[in-house]
Amino acid sequence: MADIDLSGFPSTYTIHTDDDLLSDIHIKELPELTLHTDNDLLSDIHIKELPVLKLEAAIKEIPLIRTDNKIDAGLDNIQIKELPVVRLKVGLDPTRVHMPGNWKFGVSVLGLPIVSFDVCGESMVVIEDYIRHKAEECE
Repeated sequence: MADIDLSGFPSTYTIHTDDDLLSDIHIKELPELTLHTDNDLLSDIHIKELPVLKLEAAIKEIPLIRTDNKIDAGLDNIQIKELPVVRLKVGLDPTRVHMPGNWKFGVSVLGLPIVSFDVCGESMVVIEDYIRHKAEECE
């Protein structure tokens, strides 16, 4: 039996196509390979193995699937008639804020005071809940 060196043959093959020509090709089995020759040197050749074939494919676009089936769940006419009332209240707790004040009023000539008087006291800010007075009500 003669040994044949198959190392010169490529071991990987790449097939690129943009068409849909090769999309429906299936290999169920490989045929038996037989070599017929009249020469006695080539009469006892056997192929021990075939190289591994790798095929890569990619999906470029998913087709649109339409169906005529219809499920009637009674949800065709859903409407929102009224939105709920949401009230937010942002404010401070009832608080009293005291601000001391000291003012000096006067008349002076060349830096010498002629008449002056002082006013001192305390201002107050009251923060309380709003209660509408009768004068503020609209009819």
